[in-house]
Amino acid sequence: MDNFGENSIGWLIIPSQETVLLTLDLSSLQSVIKHFSRKEHRYYQCFGVMCDFCMSGKPKRRRYQVHVIFDGKVWSWEFGKQVYRRIKSLTGDDKEACLLVTRIDSGPSTRYWITRASEVIKDRERERYIHTYIVRRLRR
Repeated sequence: MDNFGENSIGWLIIPSQETVLLTLDLSSLQSVIKHFSRKEHRYYQCFGVMCDFCMSGKPKRRRYQVHVIFDGKVWSWEFGKQVYRRIKSLTGDDKEACLLVTRIDSGPSTRYWITRASEVIKDRERERYIHTYIVRRLRR
């Protein structure tokens, strides 16, 4: 848990190049409207018509938040449209999903590699089976 931090209470930040196993509670998935501050490199909640960012002409961005279980603790994880689309393509209408997530890069260019944990386990089992079979054949 040393490399993982919180930018405020309960928010998960996955360090660059780290892979984590997350259980997502997809019933908690919600979209929020935020503004990105380039100066501070962070997002701020949009409060509508009287929002300072809106009044100064800053564009709105749709972000997504979901509750995840990581390291035995419930966290909130926020991400953009590409991650949302990938999660929806992997999970469909499931209410819960176990995913492996790797953060690639950081800042505005952050990308994630995401797959179902069960698929990785199946691939490893298949590779182990093939390797065992080949080793047995070579010993004959």
